[in-house]
Amino acid sequence: SRGYVWIGTLEGALRFDLRRLQFDLTDTEVELTGVLAGNESIIFKNEELLLPTGRRSLKLDWRAKGNLLLNDNVYYRISLFDRKGDVFYQTSSKPPSTLINYLPPGKYLFRLEAIKNNQVNHYLERIVVVPFLWFENPVHIIFLTLLVVSILGLILVMRYKQQRLQAEKLAMIEKNQAQMDQLRVKALSNYFNPHFINNVLHWIQSKYRKDPETTEIIGKLAENVHFLFHNTLSEKKAHQLGKELTIVDNYISIALTRFGDIFEYQKSVQLKSSTLIEVKIPSLLIQIHVENAIEKGIRGGNLFGLLELLIWEDDDFVFIEICDNGIGRQINKEIPEMERKSSTRVMEEIIQLLNKNNSRSIEVSYEDNWINAENKDKASHGTKVIIQLPKTYHYG
Repeated sequence: SRGYVWIGTLEGALRFDLRRLQFDLTDTEVELTGVLAGNESIIFKNEELLLPTGRRSLKLDWRAKGNLLLNDNVYYRISLFDRKGDVFYQTSSKPPSTLINYLPPGKYLFRLEAIKNNQVNHYLERIVVVPFLWFENPVHIIFLTLLVVSILGLILVMRYKQQRLQAEKLAMIEKNQAQMDQLRVKALSNYFNPHFINNVLHWIQSKYRKDPETTEIIGKLAENVHFLFHNTLSEKKAHQLGKELTIVDNYISIALTRFGDIFEYQKSVQLKSSTLIEVKIPSLLIQIHVENAIEKGIRGGNLFGLLELLIWEDDDFVFIEICDNGIGRQINKEIPEMERKSSTRVMEEIIQLLNKNNSRSIEVSYEDNWINAENKDKASHGTKVIIQLPKTYHYG
């Protein structure tokens, strides 16, 4: 009565003078105290919150500065706006914390408002950046789509080409054995192109999800595909030695990207520049042996791999050696998991057919277990492939 409020307690009575009570008009200032993206903490020293790549959830903690005893009447409004200014996320919270379970990639404006006495007493704003994963970037998706469509187109053209060559082969068999041999060489040569394209598709499928820096590798793949596709369209069984070395260099670059932690590559080429242009070599003759050295030799062993490519010349021949310190061909044959159709056998058949029309032959020989074991408990290992390539050779 008379402007007082009485409250009875066990100890006695309390009297409050309502005329002396003042309405809470103190300011409240909010500041962030912690930011988590997934389970990873983010340092927020500037006006931008950059989430780590692949993190899509966001947990924010803050505090209200000022008289803590007068903060019971403060609640918070949390808002996220997209690039267009539309509200992507909005909620109100009494506790000084909020969790956003998923944020699509992009840039957002985060706004935290402290509301006191039904009015915005204070607010803070931050830019939140959620990076794109490599395969989510629209430019990358378009590029990969065009690349895959192009490769599929190449496969369809090659299949059509093979079907046409097979029909020609059946017709030519009726004439004479020499013409039949020529068609057989064409069919066997075309074996490598679908085989190579299939490996390309398999690599792209597994790689593009993991590695955002694949532009250079895709360029090398595209260059090899271009060489092989050109050979198929022009029905060439051989190309310049320089082009073959480019294909090998591209393949080695890809292999080092995939398996660079298991082997080292060394190359020595002692050739005249004119030799690289004038001397022809069956397509992929060097590449398939380099591939076998890595896939069947080095990857199957326990030692750190070493692959050497040595090339030199004399007046009549170019000599090529592919050396590795892998498990060797004999051990390799004893491992069922590594068995597959041998591309070297196909190449040997092509060379046999081509040698029929030449006085100087292309010779391919092997030196197994050329590296002696360091002690009796270990077996000799390694494979050396020696290719003798005539400078003057008729490919038909």
